[in-house]
Amino acid sequence: MRLVDIFSTRTACALLDYLLSHPDKTFLQSWLAEALGVDPRAVQRAATRLARAGFVTVDVKFPEVGKVITLNQGAEHVKALTAFCDTISALPTQAQK
Repeated sequence: MRLVDIFSTRTACALLDYLLSHPDKTFLQSWLAEALGVDPRAVQRAATRLARAGFVTVDVKFPEVGKVITLNQGAEHVKALTAFCDTISALPTQAQK
């Protein structure tokens, strides 16, 4: 898997970043679109690609409320991405040097 496959669009990056910062929560697609400030269709496209890659799950069992999106915490590549983000977050910023 290449990074460009994961971070293919700004929406995919923002969606992953948001889900990684709220790993135990489940979100409606419409709510994520509002939180990210993007069109719900952009969230749908990003979530579909990320689901194919195994980073998120998209549940469509309840069409009356919309698609439910969660981080796939059990996947090894999600664990690796979480560790990477934790490491990057712990690094000093340029202003701190």
